[in-house]
Amino acid sequence: MQETSDPAQVRGAVQFLRHCLNLLNHAGQASETAGQLVAEVQSWGNGLDRSVAASKSELVAADQAIAGLVEKVKGRVSASEGEVGQGLDRVVGLLNNRAAELQHVLEGITRIGNTVRMLALNATIEAARAGEAGRGFAVVSQEVRSLAQDTLKSADQAAQAVQLNDLQGELSKLAELTRSTLMNVSAAVEETNGHLRQAFARTIAEVEQMAENNRVLREVLAGIQTASARAGAKDAWVRDLLARAVAGWESTAPAAAFAELLRAESIHAEPGFDRLAEVKRRGRLRVALEPDFKGLSFRKPGAGFAARLVGLDVEYAEAFAKWLGVAAEFVPHPWDLCTELLHAGRKPGEPEADVVWSALPPNVRWLGVAYSEPYTYLRYVLARRSGDQRINGIADLEGRVLGCINDPAAFATLEAAGIRWAANLARPGGKVKLANLIAYTDQGRIHDCLAEGSVDAFAVDKPIYHWASTGPDSPWRGKIECLPVDLAPEPWYYAVGVADDPSSYHLLQALNEFIRWFSGRPERAEIERRWQGEVVSGRMTYRDEPGNLKGEAELAPE
Repeated sequence: MQETSDPAQVRGAVQFLRHCLNLLNHAGQASETAGQLVAEVQSWGNGLDRSVAASKSELVAADQAIAGLVEKVKGRVSASEGEVGQGLDRVVGLLNNRAAELQHVLEGITRIGNTVRMLALNATIEAARAGEAGRGFAVVSQEVRSLAQDTLKSADQAAQAVQLNDLQGELSKLAELTRSTLMNVSAAVEETNGHLRQAFARTIAEVEQMAENNRVLREVLAGIQTASARAGAKDAWVRDLLARAVAGWESTAPAAAFAELLRAESIHAEPGFDRLAEVKRRGRLRVALEPDFKGLSFRKPGAGFAARLVGLDVEYAEAFAKWLGVAAEFVPHPWDLCTELLHAGRKPGEPEADVVWSALPPNVRWLGVAYSEPYTYLRYVLARRSGDQRINGIADLEGRVLGCINDPAAFATLEAAGIRWAANLARPGGKVKLANLIAYTDQGRIHDCLAEGSVDAFAVDKPIYHWASTGPDSPWRGKIECLPVDLAPEPWYYAVGVADDPSSYHLLQALNEFIRWFSGRPERAEIERRWQGEVVSGRMTYRDEPGNLKGEAELAPE
């Protein structure tokens, strides 16, 4: 390429390089987002490892408890066998003694029987002797009396011999001993069972935590894949641009080739380029916004992709375009990438957007953006599933999963409220430790994730949940609700974003003039009540944010 000092070509080269630099910045930001998500995944992976280790420990404890129970029961049973055996031996001895005594009594009774038989025989003989009957019967009578006395005595002895009071006492002792032993065994089993229940309860809790981590990983992996794909697409875009630029500069007509490259990429290199004048010349205001922000910029469920966008931001942008005398052309794009459209289109060859009007909180994270004055103030609230009495305030978030939008202002607000998660556990001032914080990039998931139970609660800009929870045609009505819990000490606010470039000065000036004019209009109050249920007043602006952010005064020509 021949050397040139043509100012137009120099300006074109500068703008081209700035364009490439912006794309590289966007790619770097996407990579940074992916890196943050990877760090979160690694943290959750560590938590999963800890849960697995804890589960193993609890299972080992449970196994040991079972082994201890077996040994304890075996010891108790062995002791019981010895004690019961001794008791039975004593009973057997008593029974043997009673049997011997009874045998002795029976022998005495046998002798009495024999004597009676003899007397009977003698009586028979004496009866035959008629003459001597009196004397013989007298003898028999005496013997019978003696026999009767012996029989009674033997009967008493027999009665005493069969008395089993002491035997019953021993049996009672044995029964009591058996009951006591069994009660001890039962108590040991119950005690061990309690330990087992506790161990298994802890194991179940750890397993549930593992399931929770897996659920979080599933939610986050899609975000990682999206961020990586974005970075890759931007990198490929820049490589293609640089290759085309090198080829053009090395061609026989580098000036024409370079001019064509600038035209194809919609890069404005002409001196004195003014974005407001370009909008009026074009007759359209290109507005970058998130197309799935319920309550802000969205299509009603079932309305179809070609249906008209509705919502708070849509109505504000349309009112501004009407005030300018042009039409509003909406450029749908993922919310966290909308500011990139101020410097390049969504794809090669597409022109950039004029403004970002999509729930934009001024923040140093957004690269190359200047901000308008706030056009709306709002509350940053806590939402839950309808009727979920477990969640009533910040303190109830302890150990639970909280969702939020992938917004740096959201992270800062939650941290300032004392909420801690894996990324900021070491920060002082923590009041509540979450199980996990899931930052959603896909705005189409931010209502379903709560309604379906992927998160226990959601921290959110009220307009984004107001229509979803109260709108008569909302599929989430009756499923989710906003709590009267302000997570931020001051109302939040949204501003309109323009490119941080002198060419945006008059456009930003017109925006601020419109916002001041529209703030007192009744239609503005109607928009606020329709989409967030109230008109909120605040005092914060981009000037109160860290990072020396730019606005109209900072873009003013010197």
